[in-house]
Amino acid sequence: MVDAVAKLRERKPQMVEKSFEGIRALVINARSAIEAGDHFALGRLMDLNQMILSGLFVSTEEIERMCALARSAGALGAKLTGAGGGGCVVALASNETAPAILSAWKSNGFDGFVTRVEPTLEDLAEAMP
Repeated sequence: MVDAVAKLRERKPQMVEKSFEGIRALVINARSAIEAGDHFALGRLMDLNQMILSGLFVSTEEIERMCALARSAGALGAKLTGAGGGGCVVALASNETAPAILSAWKSNGFDGFVTRVEPTLEDLAEAMP
């Protein structure tokens, strides 16, 4: 996928650079959303990032289907993870919607698992006054 993006960059340098600029801005905003605990905003930013990655042709039909299924089942956002071109997606979900997302994937021939991200002790210490 890296080679494919490099070739696209040779043919359409402005388009690829604008996409990279957009991704950089999304990452900055995603960090702010995480720090603010704004899961809704983080999910929307994930969806926007997926749109840009799809425009760079690193997504696949399967990835797009997994993202759509996750969103339909209640995910706040979903996007490919890794280098793209494969079939790995991360979906942001509440404890309540995570099982429905996993069920939607499995009933459509995909697999997955649920995990929980929690702050580390260092994160908690930094947040204390």
